[in-house]
Amino acid sequence: MEKFVFRAAGIEDCGLIRQLASSVWYHTYEGIHTQDQLEYMFEMMYNRESLKDCMEKGHRFYIGYTGDTPFGYFSIEQKESHLFYLQKLYVLPGNQGTGAGKFLFCRLFHVLRRFIRSLVYLS
Repeated sequence: MEKFVFRAAGIEDCGLIRQLASSVWYHTYEGIHTQDQLEYMFEMMYNRESLKDCMEKGHRFYIGYTGDTPFGYFSIEQKESHLFYLQKLYVLPGNQGTGAGKFLFCRLFHVLRRFIRSLVYLS
């Protein structure tokens, strides 16, 4: 049995993505931004409507799991036929160092291969 699995997220997963983001956001960016900046940026990027809008504009989100428990996510945006922008890749602090981030990064390329068959540029 594979330790990690992942799946494409839909609009119905906006709440789960927000919940995951809230568990990594402050941990990741504390000391880089002020608390006020962190709260403003989090609310701007991870409110339900903002996530829904991103998805409707073509951002693709994928959620990683260990069993039934989500451990992280990534998001990509296609800019041109062969240019994708890795918007987000986050792993919960408790899952860091377990290979979960490497798994998501490898799955990112698995997903990209479905869209294009030649060279991939990530920006």
